[in-house]
Amino acid sequence: MRCERIKALQATVAKVEVLRCIPDAMLTEPIRTGKWSIREIIGHMYYWDKYNVEKMIPEMRNHAILPAFPDHDSHNAEAIRYIDTFDSLERIIDVFIHTRKALVQALSYVDSDITFYIADESGEYTVERFISIFTEHDLHHIRQIENHLAKNAVETQPDSSSAPLEQLDRLIGQHPRLHGALAGISICDAITGRTIYEHMAATRLHPASNMKLLTAAAALETLGENYVWKTEIWIDGEIVGDELCGSLYIKGKGDPTLQPSDLEQFTADLYHRFGIRKITGDIVADDTWYDNVRLSPDMMWLDEHCYYGAQVSALTLSPDNDYDAGTVKINVRPGLGDGSPVEVSLYPDTNYIHIENNAITVAEQTNDVGIEFLRKHGENTVIMNGAIPLTAEKESEWIAVWEPTAYVLSVWVDKLRQKGIHISGNAKVDAVPETGKLLMQHESIPLCELLIPFMKLSNNGHGEILVKEMGKVVRGEGSWDLGMEVVLENAASFGIDTDNILLRDGSGISHVNLIAPQQLTNLLFFIQKKPWFDTYYRSLPIAGKKERMAGGTLRERLTGRNVAAKTGTIFGVSTLSGYMRPKSGKRLIFSIMLNNLLDEEDGPDIEDKMIDILDYM
Repeated sequence: MRCERIKALQATVAKVEVLRCIPDAMLTEPIRTGKWSIREIIGHMYYWDKYNVEKMIPEMRNHAILPAFPDHDSHNAEAIRYIDTFDSLERIIDVFIHTRKALVQALSYVDSDITFYIADESGEYTVERFISIFTEHDLHHIRQIENHLAKNAVETQPDSSSAPLEQLDRLIGQHPRLHGALAGISICDAITGRTIYEHMAATRLHPASNMKLLTAAAALETLGENYVWKTEIWIDGEIVGDELCGSLYIKGKGDPTLQPSDLEQFTADLYHRFGIRKITGDIVADDTWYDNVRLSPDMMWLDEHCYYGAQVSALTLSPDNDYDAGTVKINVRPGLGDGSPVEVSLYPDTNYIHIENNAITVAEQTNDVGIEFLRKHGENTVIMNGAIPLTAEKESEWIAVWEPTAYVLSVWVDKLRQKGIHISGNAKVDAVPETGKLLMQHESIPLCELLIPFMKLSNNGHGEILVKEMGKVVRGEGSWDLGMEVVLENAASFGIDTDNILLRDGSGISHVNLIAPQQLTNLLFFIQKKPWFDTYYRSLPIAGKKERMAGGTLRERLTGRNVAAKTGTIFGVSTLSGYMRPKSGKRLIFSIMLNNLLDEEDGPDIEDKMIDILDYM
């Protein structure tokens, strides 16, 4: 229940945000004679949030006595005087949203089991009781606002007195977060391809993860829906009795779904199926299916240790069913008491990663509590700094390893030894010799299934593996250069003008990629006739669907809207492109690309407002 009430406080943000599209005159006139205007109502709500964040929530501890609520009349008068110092309604909305988000975050950190008292108030308070006061407060004022706007024939959805496209023009021209930014928009009819709306639609912009729309289409066209990746086990000698007289090889062919459990199965098969108890030679990892370039051309060094910036190898390992290839999962839980080190475990459990644990356990939750993870460049030492409270649940972080091939090799050698298989030689990275014999192999899930985490969760590593695999299959070399040639050839066949785009990777993490919104809507229109289109469409995040592998990156956005679209975010860039069906039942294809934002986190709210407007097409 407490969680639902906090969500209700958060939901007010969207209801206030949409007021930016309402003419100022409607927002500054009193809702009734002697009553506040909408401008003053928002200011009043903000001032209460400010008071709670500064005065009340910091004091919330078990059995504490909090300050009294201020006298309402004097507090309200003070609020009105305060907001009169603001030069625009936009600024008031900005500070309300900023403070409301701070309020929600602060309340989420408060222990739900505590009780406390408020001076001059009767009875014991729980956190839920406290929050309910202000959800009711929100409800009262939002109803006032909506009733006033409805009475004046202006709803909080797009203005019924003007065409939605005019509303879109006004939003682009007037939204303060777009001043100095670039907004490229292309909207077309999904049936005919007819252009419905354009704004800077032919301007090349950074697509961020909207690049995955093209990579996925190229992969389906080149590799096919049922394409699988293989991991092979080879030997270069004979099995005599319980002894392998020679070396054992694991050859990777790009499988991003290989997991520790698969290495365990290989080991079990060697032990039980083939009866091997001793290996006289070496344990060798072969990653020659791809080249040895680990990072895409424009990877920022700050991203190298992050799961979304993991190195690419033909032999790699995923610790989870999101298939975050080339990463290790670090689990953290509170230590035994205040000041004690946090407890740390790894999955897979491996000595390939060394942890420098400087993180401690603290008695109470505060806003600055948290743990930072950083892997040293060129090493597999992960430094942990910060703190977590004694009451915290287990937390997990995924960190990219340095050299995934050696990571797989290290984990597999550990599993062989744990099984009781004696290894006489060394562990090393090399190629399977021509005289080698294939012993067994493991197949990945098919491409049609891999597209789900790739597109819905925006898995960067999958994008780069797809590029290298296309290069290997079509050109005979698993490299970015040749893989991107294949992507460009497909792009041309999909109706994209390849003379006017610049593509550098498959995931969109590059800040060098350039493509126009118009080109993306061309792509999305053209591929509807492909036999694999249903698979492609199913891979897109679905707006408002709470299941992670359904809603993906849109699971908390655009609830109630019929939208299937790919999101994208890098520094200064936010994008959203895909398919939608407005209330009218029409089918639209759209691409919204926002570049040169001062804060890319502003982008989704702006994109969602645009979709809200398009819903009335």
